[in-house]
Amino acid sequence: MLSVAQIQDWYRGRTVVITGGYGYLGTGLSTPLKAMGANLRRTTRGRAGLSDPDIWTGDLLHPSFCARLVDGADVIFHMAGQTSIKTSFDDPIGDLRANVESTLNLLTACQRAASKPAFIYAGTATEIGLTETVPVPSTAPDAPISVYCANKLAAEHLVAVYAAMKAVHGTTLRIANVYGPGAMKSAADRGVTNKMIARAMKGQNLSYYGDGRLQRDYVYVTDLLDAFVRSAVVVPSATHRSYVVSGGKGYSLAEAFNLIADTVAELGYPRVDVSSAPWPADIHPIDRRSFVTNTAPLTQFCGWRPTISFRDGIRLTAESFRRGDGE
Repeated sequence: MLSVAQIQDWYRGRTVVITGGYGYLGTGLSTPLKAMGANLRRTTRGRAGLSDPDIWTGDLLHPSFCARLVDGADVIFHMAGQTSIKTSFDDPIGDLRANVESTLNLLTACQRAASKPAFIYAGTATEIGLTETVPVPSTAPDAPISVYCANKLAAEHLVAVYAAMKAVHGTTLRIANVYGPGAMKSAADRGVTNKMIARAMKGQNLSYYGDGRLQRDYVYVTDLLDAFVRSAVVVPSATHRSYVVSGGKGYSLAEAFNLIADTVAELGYPRVDVSSAPWPADIHPIDRRSFVTNTAPLTQFCGWRPTISFRDGIRLTAESFRRGDGE
């Protein structure tokens, strides 16, 4: 298992690209990498008021920008993309370009640069589609049921193809239900756990849909980012096209929402009520499935294990929101 010192030594002086470098995950990933002495290239298509020596402003849909971006890079964390299932149906071509074309441009640039960097792609656990049992076996076939999930899976396959072509050392980390401090600036249908924590702190009651028996597992953001950091170091030894990053323990929606209400109350806030609400008519089927997975393949690959329990993660998130760190 990689020690913290070994990881720090490996990153020191390396050039690391983070696409979506000013989003929720990109921002979180930048902090430890900077502390380890990595030279960062954080991409953005343009945000007003940013002043950062690491900033690279440009569009991943422009091959010339991608060529400059990957030149001399040792590691690429590809976090940028379109993340809303609803938006993917409203604008499927836009989703294709944001999630597939951007990935292909980066991979092609790596092939032409002949530098063979570590390439870690941020996938999604929803690529697997609807689930029949929990925990979901690592051998379960992929069956995406949305444009977004299909495009994310296509991008994942592209990473595997270019890894097989020796253009990159690559794999995909499929993200499950991530939560934790920081402002989630992506799609409105993401970050439900953070939103529920914020609601409870404001004294607003919480409602889950249906009978509350559907299960999820939750991964705290710093644990998730540690998986990315570790994976890049050992990616030449990857034996899977993708690995799921999750908390590894299932909670029913009723359990999760009540745990949020209880934990926030332990911090001195009034305990809000938790109740059931009818399923909205327009809810996507992917939101009506249970998802709990086994993290053993990821542990075997890079030595990663989750370290923050769900209760502790809720508390840390609420404390961060109370300090005004964003929600």
